[in-house]
Amino acid sequence: MFKKLYVSVLICILITTVGFGQIKSAATEPLIFEETLDVLDNLEYTEIDFNKMKSYFKATGMGLKMSTAKSSAQQNHLKDFNTILSSTYFEASQLYGTKTINALIYSYYQSVEIQQKFDKLNAKLDREIDSLETLKSIYTKTTDSLSFYNTTNTQTVLNFIEAYNKKDSIATMQLLHPEFSEYFNTELAIKSKTDYAHHFAWGKVMNDNMEVQIVYSDGNIIELLSTYHCDRDKLLKIEPYKSIRKFEIKDDKIYKIIESEFPNYKEAYHQRQQTFQLFFDWALEQQNLKIMDFKFNQFGAETLKKSLTAYSKKD
Repeated sequence: MFKKLYVSVLICILITTVGFGQIKSAATEPLIFEETLDVLDNLEYTEIDFNKMKSYFKATGMGLKMSTAKSSAQQNHLKDFNTILSSTYFEASQLYGTKTINALIYSYYQSVEIQQKFDKLNAKLDREIDSLETLKSIYTKTTDSLSFYNTTNTQTVLNFIEAYNKKDSIATMQLLHPEFSEYFNTELAIKSKTDYAHHFAWGKVMNDNMEVQIVYSDGNIIELLSTYHCDRDKLLKIEPYKSIRKFEIKDDKIYKIIESEFPNYKEAYHQRQQTFQLFFDWALEQQNLKIMDFKFNQFGAETLKKSLTAYSKKD
């Protein structure tokens, strides 16, 4: 990699300071340009490569910036460069030598390769920054809401999580408002306490539990980070499910839960869905079981767990 980068930079220096007509003679100096000569002697390019290079340099505006040249020599070099961009591969090779033109094409390919690596790094950095900004916002909410931590509404939510994890159905259901509902963003996921009871029964079979961290508390709104564990995910060997859950309290009961996306949710969700789909395909082929056979109730959980246990042993 260092050798390639060295040659690319060296070629650029030659173009801007030595001149196109002198690259061939300069490259014959064994003490300075030995590595460059080895590379250039083995380059084999065609009209296709040349046209790709021309399109790239024209698109980036190189060769059109004659006004930036500070000396007559630099102006001549840029003039040569513009001549190359307006020529065919054969014409340019005849004017400046095949090795010179191949050196330019080589420099183009190196530039593209380096740019692609930078683009990938920048994209990854942007994702990390977005994640850090979200976590920073969560942290700010956490510190801002510490004074509310011991409020009655906060304690209601903590009591609910504790009862749920202990699988105390009576205590869990008593903490839900008669008109309880649960949403994912704006989509209704659980429409009533009765519907929630079926989900609770599913979770009991799957030995599920939630680890939570309160990040915001203001009046009747409590927001927390949730990490959800269950036997389904363990059997499928996937990471615990993370989300942000907002609890709305009414009449000292949990009136509404709104689940929203955690940082990097889409990437994690995509990986989970792929794993689920592989299992569903296997269950249909090997056990004639469809997704509708795995309903969110006790029987559906028992069917799913039995199927997942077999699936986890198939290899």
